[in-house]
Amino acid sequence: MDEAMLEIYTGLDRYGPGDIESTKRALNLCNLPENPKILDIGCGSGASVMCLAQLIKCQITAADNYDKFLNELRVKVRQKGVSGSISVINSDMASPDFPKESFDLIWCEGAIYNIGFENGLKVFSRFLKKGGYMAVTEIAWIKNRQPEELKQFWAKEYPAMTTMLDNAETVKRTGMELKGMFELGKKAWENYYNPLEARVKEYIKEKAGNEKALKAAALVQEEIDIYRAYGGYYDYVFYVMKK
Repeated sequence: MDEAMLEIYTGLDRYGPGDIESTKRALNLCNLPENPKILDIGCGSGASVMCLAQLIKCQITAADNYDKFLNELRVKVRQKGVSGSISVINSDMASPDFPKESFDLIWCEGAIYNIGFENGLKVFSRFLKKGGYMAVTEIAWIKNRQPEELKQFWAKEYPAMTTMLDNAETVKRTGMELKGMFELGKKAWENYYNPLEARVKEYIKEKAGNEKALKAAALVQEEIDIYRAYGGYYDYVFYVMKK
């Protein structure tokens, strides 16, 4: 993420679609021990971290490689008084350094695309206990015969995007047992895009005359506009699996 994009997203609660209802639904598919050890990788400023801490008694390691986002999360953790149950660390999801088979649950919302869905599953599973669970979200086609404008946009932005059923087969190919999958739905997108769109409008005013910043803002707005026009053709999908 370049500097202009970081500026746009700094201060926002979410950097991808999601809400506490979908987090709870995915969590309910996991049969976890008491006080499980959870790794939230690619956590951003911790929207899902705080949801998990609210929904279950647990020990969470929250990992991301952007210090600005991590500092925002540290503030939230202090404000909520949950420093004893949440550890915030800088770690690159492409090459994380955790003890093997050390977590009961690995969580990743809206971030696995950074290293590829199949590759991410393989990387993350090394740190998952046998019998442990992994819950990730990934963008996917949910309808065939997409309009040409939409296909061209995602071919440019995320060429690896495929169907939710193809991703389900990928889960099985990695040796994991798929316990359930579901689309996040419109509410989760609006929970992300409404604050982001408001931020883009503010950012454009702040950066008037800054060509690089305005280009970044235009790219974000284009993505929002594409969803408003064609959201019925694709969605983020939660995949919950067991090792």
